[in-house]
Amino acid sequence: MRTCRFYGSVSPGPNSHFFTVGDADCAALKNLQKMPRPTTKQQWNFEGYSFPMNVPRKNADGSFSCPQASVPVYRAYNRAFADNGAKNAWDSNHRYSANQQDIAEVVALGWADEGVAMCAPA
Repeated sequence: MRTCRFYGSVSPGPNSHFFTVGDADCAALKNLQKMPRPTTKQQWNFEGYSFPMNVPRKNADGSFSCPQASVPVYRAYNRAFADNGAKNAWDSNHRYSANQQDIAEVVALGWADEGVAMCAPA
């Protein structure tokens, strides 16, 4: 599967990339995008499809894992948008890593652990 790649509006933000292999995530973000790109609205802008990744499988306990011959890629989110929709002073941002310790470090700083986001071919 190809990874959907989005980039946030530089101004007013979120000045960051977001990647997903989830068909529902990709479609939902594409549907929210306004064209032509407004200069006053924060949104994720679809840039295209990027590198190949595998979709993680959902386990019986609700966690996600990767098929054989692939490596989990974990994602953390900086919680720039609160559950109530309020925006914090910083741009929305994600961190991706195949090393769980990298994710644990930013989670310790208050980021949300989003678990296995995709699976890289080994």
